[in-house]
Amino acid sequence: MKKFKQSVAFLTILVFCFLTLPTNVFSEELSDHQTEKLVEEDNLQIEQLASINQTQIITGEDCSGYIDEKGNLWTWGSNNYGQLGTGNYESRKKPVLVMENVKQADFGRYFGAAVKTDGSVWTWGFNKGGCLGNGKEETSNPTPSMIIESGIKSISMGLLNGAAITEGGTLLIWGGNGSFQLGDGDRAMDAILKVWNTPRELMQGVSAVSIEGENVAVVKND
Repeated sequence: MKKFKQSVAFLTILVFCFLTLPTNVFSEELSDHQTEKLVEEDNLQIEQLASINQTQIITGEDCSGYIDEKGNLWTWGSNNYGQLGTGNYESRKKPVLVMENVKQADFGRYFGAAVKTDGSVWTWGFNKGGCLGNGKEETSNPTPSMIIESGIKSISMGLLNGAAITEGGTLLIWGGNGSFQLGDGDRAMDAILKVWNTPRELMQGVSAVSIEGENVAVVKND
């Protein structure tokens, strides 16, 4: 099982590094020598990443990251909306340390989130529809900011939504409602315009949650 997980992690990194090669690598703008050099650099990066002991690999729309065995969160890729969480909008080809003491992380479309070992939740990146859950109307925030102080067991991020489960099994959710993904039972036509820009309690007795795009699924304790 360990070898299988390492293989999956390696393939994830391999695919991402291939997709993030400069577009002119495949054009006639570069000489064969320049192209070979770029490919060699990417192959070296793949080997270096594959040798790291990761506890979790995460992927977003155009960025990736991992948590190492010491709980450090590293990210790389495109950063137009601050989705790398590095405090700026500079895209990175190599992993950059974002924060320490992380037990879980996830990417939404153009934003990220992490749960630290103290149970606090931090978010960063694109903020359309209040998906950062920080209560602000800013377009984006490249610096991780805390939205929940403690008590969180796990999180999941979607297209424009986030969800968290407390240690006691309470499901918290925030973000947009374009496909009724907030799950509050409001089916009025104008409900799709609803935005929860801070985490709100939705249900009790939840053991797991997963958001994929604009779909939310949970597992209850029963």
